[in-house]
Amino acid sequence: MDYAEAMSRTPPTVTDEMSARLLEVFIQG
Repeated sequence: MDYAEAMSRTPPTVTDEMSARLLEVFIQG
């Protein structure tokens, strides 16, 4: 959810950590 909130901000404030965590979820899913 943090990822979605960060993406909706301008400018986006998504960190590498958020992106990595999201990727892990998709890979493990």
